[in-house]
Amino acid sequence: MANTRSTPSASRSRVSSRSKSPSRRSTPSKAPKKTSSKVTTQASKGPLFPHGLYPTVAVTDTVNAAAHYYAAAVCFNADRSEAAWGFLTVAFAATIGVARFGFHEHLFAKTNGDLADFAAFVGLPLVGRSFMPSLAPFWSFYPYCAKLTSFEYIITLCFVEQITRALPKIKDDLKVLPNVLLFVVPVLLSSYQREEWECFIGMIIFVVSAVVIKPEREKYLFGCRRENLFHWGISIAAALVARGIP
Repeated sequence: MANTRSTPSASRSRVSSRSKSPSRRSTPSKAPKKTSSKVTTQASKGPLFPHGLYPTVAVTDTVNAAAHYYAAAVCFNADRSEAAWGFLTVAFAATIGVARFGFHEHLFAKTNGDLADFAAFVGLPLVGRSFMPSLAPFWSFYPYCAKLTSFEYIITLCFVEQITRALPKIKDDLKVLPNVLLFVVPVLLSSYQREEWECFIGMIIFVVSAVVIKPEREKYLFGCRRENLFHWGISIAAALVARGIP
């Protein structure tokens, strides 16, 4: 019987010949192009002004800015420059909000937030100061604030704002105090005393917008973003309050 086993040398020669023959399935790897990394980097960065995350908020903030510019113009015509500049602080914050929510969230977010805080701590109390001189029968606190010079009043409000920055956990709660004490209460009392019901209703709308609706971006009410409804509310309130300024 013939020996059918192959010798070790023969098996080595077959293995070596197979390893030398190119595989049909394997293809030579191509070196990556140098431009691919650049394209990937540019794609990860994105365009300078991408489409905003909240276009509907940008639209209502546009209305908000226009309403406060209108309110400022009414106050300037009535020779109430302090109230006019107070409304302008809200208008400036809303204008940056349009750029933030409509074009670039990251680029304008901090500026929008800082201007909104400045409007809450300084701008709206400036509006309320125009309603304080006639409130002597209620509290002597308001006539005292009305007697301060504009410089003293603004510096005091800026000082209060800076103090709250050291307390970030309760900053939003502290922001309510100047709004209530120096804006809501004097406007309500003054408009009620003068029977200026248009202004009174405007302030009620402001309170409902700020306290009941709230500027909550990710929550909805009647199928609409709460922040959009908030913008509509304070826009109407600004126009009515400006028209009823004493």
